[in-house]
Amino acid sequence: MPLDFPSSPTNGQYYNGFVYNAANDTWDSAYAPRAATIPISSPNYVINGAFDIWQRGTSFTRGAGAGADYGSADRFKVGSFGAAPAVTLARSTDLPADIGLQYSAAMSWASSTSTGDVFLSHFIENGKYLFAGKTVTLSFYAKATNSVAVGVAIDQDYGGNNVTIGTSWSRYQLSWTLPTTYQSSRPSGSNASDNVELRLFRMANVSAAANTITFTGVQLEEGAAPTTFRRNAPSIQAELAACQRYYYRKIAEAGNGQLGFGNAENSAVARMIVTLPVKMRTYPTTLEWSGTLDNYRLVSSAFSPAPTGLNFDPSYSNSQEAVVAVTLTSGNITPGAFYRFIGNSPTAYVGFSAEL
Repeated sequence: MPLDFPSSPTNGQYYNGFVYNAANDTWDSAYAPRAATIPISSPNYVINGAFDIWQRGTSFTRGAGAGADYGSADRFKVGSFGAAPAVTLARSTDLPADIGLQYSAAMSWASSTSTGDVFLSHFIENGKYLFAGKTVTLSFYAKATNSVAVGVAIDQDYGGNNVTIGTSWSRYQLSWTLPTTYQSSRPSGSNASDNVELRLFRMANVSAAANTITFTGVQLEEGAAPTTFRRNAPSIQAELAACQRYYYRKIAEAGNGQLGFGNAENSAVARMIVTLPVKMRTYPTTLEWSGTLDNYRLVSSAFSPAPTGLNFDPSYSNSQEAVVAVTLTSGNITPGAFYRFIGNSPTAYVGFSAEL
């Protein structure tokens, strides 16, 4: 039955699920989708800038002059070069007031000679192409036990600035305009030379004193001024998934907690599949485990003895599944039999890296 619309409607008048539009002399559905009015802004290119995710553990120390490595906060390397001291990156709950974050990262070092530097760095995949010809702004909150000058650079070969970090929480910002020649063509695949490194470092010959610098709310965005801090992803769960694209650690969490499953290839080797929760950036290249073989077992109708080795098997792995070759003394498993790969300790884990 056709609707009997009012004969002399006024603009905006509602009738039976319709609204009158006087400009067009039409009755439009009151439930029609409307155009989004939320402005689209640049993302935060720093993954885990709020230091929510610590898959590898909540504290990691890099030895004096040992270079850089991942070990605590996801997506952040900590390093010591030259005659610099050992440096520790640890999770902290010391935070600026009223910014709504839960963690910070404290980078600490002991007194030493001032030749060499300690630093925190973050790599942005294909950043040279993403930022070519653009102005970008880095912002972060920081405080130091003792006021200290640090260098802040976007890529080692482009643009460095000094910032003096004081003893109270403050927000710091730096901007760079990158040349259009930074990388004008879209990368094919993933190459180290395509990535951009953000680096914050205690410079050589600046300060030899022991110190702790605490950071949070690290953000890199397009534009000449910082906006309110936001994570790279819309939720902490999504931020975890973004981190797991580069690194994933599966922890047993309980005695006999399952890590993977698979079949015995022969009486001494079984290949165990570990399902990755998100598709990794590329095939993982390394395996990490807790370092005590007695923490691991294969289980079928009975528990196997402790393995004699755990090795990453790249020939059977891909970006969604990683394979661990578990070796045992010959005769301890049945060829072709199905086994579960378990942690014999709640702290047993396997970790896979596709980091930049």
